[in-house]
Amino acid sequence: MDFCNEFSKLASINGDQTKELSNGLIDYQTWQQTNRVLVADVSRLTEKDVPQSIQVMGTNASTQGVCIMMSSVLTFGKHKAKTITEVYNCDPGYCRWLLNQKILIDSNPAISEFLKGKFVNDDGSFLMTWGKYKGKTILQIQRIDSNYIQWLKKNEFVNENMPQLKSALGELV
Repeated sequence: MDFCNEFSKLASINGDQTKELSNGLIDYQTWQQTNRVLVADVSRLTEKDVPQSIQVMGTNASTQGVCIMMSSVLTFGKHKAKTITEVYNCDPGYCRWLLNQKILIDSNPAISEFLKGKFVNDDGSFLMTWGKYKGKTILQIQRIDSNYIQWLKKNEFVNENMPQLKSALGELV
């Protein structure tokens, strides 16, 4: 199922769902009574890849709902102009560091809340940024797959090229 159909299941796009205004992207008959919600990345709202239906103003049949305007694009650092989701997917270690930089994220609640949600169970141990446990810490991995930890400890590449991981593995009980 495509993005527009999936999104319309959650809520109708802010604006009239009639075919004339939504470019036929939303099934009007199915979703006309749904509370309206606009979820938009404000800084990218006018880019050409944003469906026109998202940019249309109006109300749907229920005339209820909210507009959630989220600016989740980083405006600083090595990942400037990327969304926080894009950054988390390619560099979770940077996101973990960023979470602790209150001066950088406190002015952007969307980014702050996203990061807090991703690292709610963070135990502070070494964060894996690759492999089948990408995004998990070595303590979390040890609890669910101690054999993987043993494999990492014996891995020649880890021992020769990853001193921080090797050190963190050595500290595990």
